[in-house]
Amino acid sequence: MQARTLILLAVAVVAALAATMLLERKSGPDSVTTGGGLLYPTLTANLNSIDRLELTRGDQQIRLEKSDSGWVVEQKSGYPADSGKIRQLLLRLSEARILEAKTTNPELYPRLAVAEPDAAEGAGTLLEIAAPADVRLIVGDLDGRAGGTYVRRAGESQSYLVDTEIDTGGTPLDWLDRTIMDIDSASVREVRIGHADGETLTLLRVGGQMVVAGVPADRELSAPGSTQPVARLLSALRLDDVIPIGEFDVADPEATVDVHLDDGRKITVRAWRRDNERWMTFDVALAPPLETESATPEVPAGNETGEDDESGDEPETVRADPETVAEQDAFLAGWAYRVPVHKYDQAVRRMEDLLKPVTD
Repeated sequence: MQARTLILLAVAVVAALAATMLLERKSGPDSVTTGGGLLYPTLTANLNSIDRLELTRGDQQIRLEKSDSGWVVEQKSGYPADSGKIRQLLLRLSEARILEAKTTNPELYPRLAVAEPDAAEGAGTLLEIAAPADVRLIVGDLDGRAGGTYVRRAGESQSYLVDTEIDTGGTPLDWLDRTIMDIDSASVREVRIGHADGETLTLLRVGGQMVVAGVPADRELSAPGSTQPVARLLSALRLDDVIPIGEFDVADPEATVDVHLDDGRKITVRAWRRDNERWMTFDVALAPPLETESATPEVPAGNETGEDDESGDEPETVRADPETVAEQDAFLAGWAYRVPVHKYDQAVRRMEDLLKPVTD
């Protein structure tokens, strides 16, 4: 009787183990629960030595290299890369822990997007980092349920679910440093927009207001603050694309904009419409002090907003360092930038865009 009881217990244990394994395998293609070991245990020690990344998927290849001035995108003629995004990728990769071992069956790789990068279906992105880091990883889909990523080490059959999201981007544009410049509109002293047809629009900062110079007697501002979008032209200015200046036809810009700043810089913006795209170039120089810097003019007629100016005396500013200005100009002058339409529109404003007929 006792022997029979032991046999029944043993059968029950085996059945329970079999049921547990079956449940584990239902959690994904050939899924097997594993410990939380690091995907690349030695990567953290080699992070500072990494100076090149390659990302390949199909015909798309992205090479990121660390130059003397920082990370650049090779496919975009060496334009600066988003170093924060690269740093995040490397840190997440070094800290990635295996949640589950998934399938070893190549026929199931497409379900996780960890097939070879040139596969017709379910291709992953091959991430390569040279020795001593020595990483060759096929990065697949994100797992929305677990908040991780499916991966497979190149040359190995075993795929995994790791505990972090690994962003490999899609195109070289995804890896660019998108910020062209970000200048606070409060530091803008004067904006002069010259159009190809000879029309000119001049905005001056008087106290805390940006005002229009030369407003006709029968016109007034269309609304309080209608000048502010022009003053914010160089604020949070980001690129949609960029090419070397030598590859861009700089003839016949639609408008040329001189933006004078409190620190003495004059930033010259030239603007072009090319089909459905909007392009700009930039030059930076130290300009002589403007006439408006020696006195505080009154608000020109037509600019009254009905609001009191409580800005008080403006703080004294320090002129920009000539060497820093020269470096900024040398960099920006080498590129042509495709910009968002709304930013372009700020650069080509005309006086009539800001005014309306005087109302009694």
